[in-house]
Amino acid sequence: MRIIIGFFFCLILFGCTDVYYKHNGEKMKVFNQVKDPVFVNDKMLISHAFQLESFLHPNSDSNSSIQYILPSDVIMIVEKTKELFVIFYYPNCPSAESYFQLAKAAEDKNIPVLLLSFFNNPHRMKEWYSKIELKNKNLYIIPSSDSFDARTFTKVIQFVAQVCPSSYEKYRDELKSTDYILIKNNECQLNFVDTIYGAEDGLEWLEAKLLESK
Repeated sequence: MRIIIGFFFCLILFGCTDVYYKHNGEKMKVFNQVKDPVFVNDKMLISHAFQLESFLHPNSDSNSSIQYILPSDVIMIVEKTKELFVIFYYPNCPSAESYFQLAKAAEDKNIPVLLLSFFNNPHRMKEWYSKIELKNKNLYIIPSSDSFDARTFTKVIQFVAQVCPSSYEKYRDELKSTDYILIKNNECQLNFVDTIYGAEDGLEWLEAKLLESK
């Protein structure tokens, strides 16, 4: 009986385990990974497509809208702005507040910033926007779709790999921990989770990278 129980426990455990690989081939195991519950079909992608003009010219008085972001949209933004600060966040986590504070600080310095959720929860996103006043109140989300996995780590890897192919060659699945990306001069500079804490340190990192890229 114990053997049978142990066998089923292993099935459950490994059924909830995803394996990723570092650039050196070392395995990284993730248990019970968060999955995006909302699947976005082609019709939804079209009805909530990214609107470039509302990004370039945000109106703080207008209502927010859900806009699904694809890698091609990021590339389109950079073609117009020449630089872009992309912030990835999980709206269900209390630490999302620091990401909103960082986006606000970037906005105040007139740095183009894309605050991008990898989890589809517009209600929670709106709650954060109500606490921290941003010029751009649109709800930007990486959709779980035919192109992007519902597993949040895998989704981030897929997204960053398409926006920054050379970064995938360098970091492989370590991209799952991407916190920020600064895109400038056709280069991507990445910061990873747990290397910077708080909006103030994040802004310091951003300004340093902007100086380096001049």
